Amino acid sequence: MSRSGLVSRRLAWMRLGTSLFLESTARLEDSELDAASGLPEWSRRHLLAHVGFNARALQRLVHWARTGERTPMYASPEQRVAEIEEGATWDGARLRSFVRNSAADLEHDIDGLD
Repeated sequence: MSRSGLVSRRLAWMRLGTSLFLESTARLEDSELDAASGLPEWSRRHLLAHVGFNARALQRLVHWARTGERTPMYASPEQRVAEIEEGATWDGARLRSFVRNSAADLEHDIDGLD
């Protein structure tokens, strides 16, 4: 398989996974977001916040790849933790919207790479 074919397959896999994740989170009631996620000390809200902020962090890496300008995923481990903790306090609608938008923005930025 060619390199471009492999990249296309991986991007399709990423899009499918994102779609399944977003569909699953859309079905959760707001009260269900407070349940444990299966990750130690994280609620489902923490997990959603992590996914959304991780997409933003990956956008910084895409920016770095596109421009050569050094933009690490996070300024520090503390920044990552603070973002997740903040996002975990958001109401369900805001959190779901953030996750959807960050996924769409990341996909757009990845599509802009050559």
